[in-house]
Amino acid sequence: MNKAYKVKEIADFIGVSGSTILSWEDAGLIVQSTRVGRLRKRLWGRSKVLSILEFARDTLNYNIPERIFASVRGEYETQNK
Repeated sequence: MNKAYKVKEIADFIGVSGSTILSWEDAGLIVQSTRVGRLRKRLWGRSKVLSILEFARDTLNYNIPERIFASVRGEYETQNK
């Protein structure tokens, strides 16, 4: 099953605040989240998170370790089983 990532998880991967992720989304800089539930919680799937990480690394020059990308792709869990 495809994991869904919350704002805080993505922010922690990059090293920014959750409000930064929300600002990027509102400005159209990153892919839109899926809104879920009565409270309209924002969630992103793996492919969307990878595109956000690539945007932060390639466009904004954030230093994101390869292990983060591997973890989101699901490679990390496979290697440690």
